[in-house]
Amino acid sequence: MCIKICKATRAYVGCFSDDESRLYDFPNPSWNQPDQTIDKCLRFCKRRNFIYSGLEFKTHCFCGSDDPRKISGYFKQSESDCTLPCGGQSRESCGGPWRLSIYKGNQKDLGTTRYKSDSSSRYPQPIYENETATIFVQESLQNGERICVTFRVQAGGNFVSKDLTTHAERQVPYDKTETYHTLCYIYDGIPPKHCAESHSCKSEPLKLSRRISSSRNITVQFQGWMDPNKDIGSGIESYEIAVSEVKHISSMIQIRDTKIIHILNIYPSDNRTSVNIELPPKTSMLYAVLLTVKDKANNIRQARRFVLYDNISEIIVSPDNSFNITEVMNHNNSSQLCISWQKRFYNNKLKFNNFLVPIRPETAINGIYDQMVGLLPIDGTENTNGLTAFYFTFIRNNENVYTGKLQEISHQSVCLTSEIKHDDTITFHLKVEDIMNHTLNDSVTVYIKHITEKKVTATGHDRIQRNLGGQIGASLKNTDLKKMKEKECKHSLKDCRLPDIFQTVLLYYMEINISLALDTTQTCSRRAPT
Repeated sequence: MCIKICKATRAYVGCFSDDESRLYDFPNPSWNQPDQTIDKCLRFCKRRNFIYSGLEFKTHCFCGSDDPRKISGYFKQSESDCTLPCGGQSRESCGGPWRLSIYKGNQKDLGTTRYKSDSSSRYPQPIYENETATIFVQESLQNGERICVTFRVQAGGNFVSKDLTTHAERQVPYDKTETYHTLCYIYDGIPPKHCAESHSCKSEPLKLSRRISSSRNITVQFQGWMDPNKDIGSGIESYEIAVSEVKHISSMIQIRDTKIIHILNIYPSDNRTSVNIELPPKTSMLYAVLLTVKDKANNIRQARRFVLYDNISEIIVSPDNSFNITEVMNHNNSSQLCISWQKRFYNNKLKFNNFLVPIRPETAINGIYDQMVGLLPIDGTENTNGLTAFYFTFIRNNENVYTGKLQEISHQSVCLTSEIKHDDTITFHLKVEDIMNHTLNDSVTVYIKHITEKKVTATGHDRIQRNLGGQIGASLKNTDLKKMKEKECKHSLKDCRLPDIFQTVLLYYMEINISLALDTTQTCSRRAPT
């Protein structure tokens, strides 16, 4: 018995055309094996001292010594023409109809060890049963290279024939037989990759059917993964999907919890690239979905995405914080109206446990494999107490004059850039939106008047109304001014923040020093001209 150790490499040259004249004409006809593989063809050609091996139509092997790129009359073709699976290894490609997948092989023998029985013995001895052979090899391998062990067994011998009459003996030899088997260790140090990395597909490494969800049921998709060396790589072995909570380590940073609360394993033989999973019942909670793709050499690549599960939160209006109405005087004596609503609105869950702050990156997950863009990115989502958008409209004298979306959400204030005038009626509508796509509408109406009197006497016909519908509003008529009193203010421009019940505001340009007091003491302040 002979055991040979060799170091083998192979390089893919390309897909080439063929015809009846044959690009490579050895052997003729071809070496046709139903269980054909790339390695089998390479070894077949190597033993016959050929450099190049060509595989055609799944099972046919041809050999040659000339670079196919230098042979006239035969041309390199599209790789899509050489996609038929090999007869003995379906994940390898063995050419196509009149198309050759050509490889250049190289083999270095590292050592040979021979075992044989006692040649002087006249009787067979089964000395090779349960034998163990150890061969030490020190060799550095590059990715895709392999060390192969070939077990070759040769058998033969003879039996003794004895004539019972003459007692003569003679030796009758057996037909000699030989068989071999090759095992290869392939060095594969490259992890699986997704086709989006090379821009060859439009799918994502990991995709969730919903990123913001009020339902626990979501679909996880993970198509497009591959072993980057499809012919010499070990191939993908499994997909693992794990779900864990995302927890705060401070008010400004979150991390993926290492405790896994749900795990699912999928194998290529399952022929599935999507699964349905059920999130844990805990709400509101940010969950991390981690995909681990492992090849047969135990190389792994991971991808993660995040899903916010929340079916109970809502937008709340704070009873302690109302709209703040401010008039700003420009240098040309024109006026602008500014409205702010700091701390007036908030999401009742995210205000106290904000899942929209940044998430700590993980060294092993980067680029397209992490959630860099889109909903819930690792850099965090701009918000204030879980609110993500403010849409506003100014209506002056029943005419829409300014509509938009607040650009700096943390400012929570906006100004009507056009000049306000005496007797203007301005209604401000605000639509508040949070990360869960909940919305809330609110509004305030401002009446612009000039006052030149220093003292005002009440008429006794005061009336206050409040609308308790979808928008909060109020109106003031014949306003009770009997509580207005003179105050030693040294500024003619006042900023009055009204209590929550007065959502409709009577704003005055005051030419003398007075202040307003409507049932409660008003806060008067001044904003400098812009």
